[in-house]
Amino acid sequence: MKKLVCVSLSIIMLLSVFVITAAAESETTLTVGGVEYKAQAGDKVIYECDFKTDEAVQCGDSCTTYPSNLLSLKNVELVNLGINTIKNTDIAGEIYVNFSEADGFDFTKQTNVIRAEFEVTANGSGEIKLTPTVFYNMSSKKMTDKVTVIERLTVEKKPTEPETTTAPEGTTTATEETTLTPASPDETEPVTASSETKETTAPVENTTAAPEGTTAEPVPTTEPAPATEATTNTPEPTTEPAETTTPEVTTAPESATDSQPVVTEPTTAEVTTQPVTDAPEVTEPKTTAKKTNPITVKKAKKVFKLKAKVLKKKKLVIKKPLKVKKAQGKVTFIKVKNGSTKKLFKKVKISAKTGKLTVKKGAYKKGVYKLKIKVKAAGNSKYKAKSVKTVIKIKIK
Repeated sequence: MKKLVCVSLSIIMLLSVFVITAAAESETTLTVGGVEYKAQAGDKVIYECDFKTDEAVQCGDSCTTYPSNLLSLKNVELVNLGINTIKNTDIAGEIYVNFSEADGFDFTKQTNVIRAEFEVTANGSGEIKLTPTVFYNMSSKKMTDKVTVIERLTVEKKPTEPETTTAPEGTTTATEETTLTPASPDETEPVTASSETKETTAPVENTTAAPEGTTAEPVPTTEPAPATEATTNTPEPTTEPAETTTPEVTTAPESATDSQPVVTEPTTAEVTTQPVTDAPEVTEPKTTAKKTNPITVKKAKKVFKLKAKVLKKKKLVIKKPLKVKKAQGKVTFIKVKNGSTKKLFKKVKISAKTGKLTVKKGAYKKGVYKLKIKVKAAGNSKYKAKSVKTVIKIKIK
């Protein structure tokens, strides 16, 4: 007996483990900012991230990672970062963002910067997290460890379709059928038959006696019609909303002689239809396609030469490193980390409006440094926006 009890308990424990495991695998757990959010396949999740700093930020890079085996990225929106931004979502599971502004960003108040929309494609568990790669203040000093990241997630459940039930073929709903029998002139209340689910009404024969010397015409049999209350001594013909009508026979009083029963013919309602006129066609205004922006970017020099001795004492400025022509719309200059010499990228400040380069003073090794710059023309009503990237060389001797 004890063995039987032990075996039963073991089976119950195993079944409970299977049930718990199956329930856990039927949902997705996403961790954002240390908080767990529950979702299921087909749900829409919206990730939002805010920045907060103690001082203004000149530029920065960040990387947001997400479980690509559970989520499908649908859209990424950069908020409050101006126009000098670059986002890269080519690598599955990663969102790279680069931003810069000569006048700086004010993140001293909590500011929303990134909004990404995902669709849950599978069940499991994972984490969405933004990591500040590098941030610089207005003095071009690192402040990455002074950035506070606030993250949150919103789960929008997949809409469920309403269930519809249909009756099996061959079944009909029960309707009440009432039949009328002709009433005598002295009676005011019509006699109605009891309602049943099946039609059992037999054809009604005309039993009204006609005066001597006259013949009674047979009463046509029609479909049963709903009973109506009689309001006068002479019952009026009853008609249904459809074309089916029930004619009634009106007989003259017994005292009258040499008179024929008057039969009222069924009347049908005339339906007049008005011609349907087509609504006037609305033509949408034609929009002309915008032209390609004819912006051209050329280097002012093949190599810009600076002296290491001078840079030890003071900063140096390259006023116009690039020549921009035929640009349509506002022109902005942005330095790009990928393709630039790492040491020079950190110590060069670029003006977003003029492209002027300021190289900070310091000890530099002799050699050739590269700086990648993106020139962006915003476009206008006739021309599209366009960006051109180029690499300039700075030789320190």
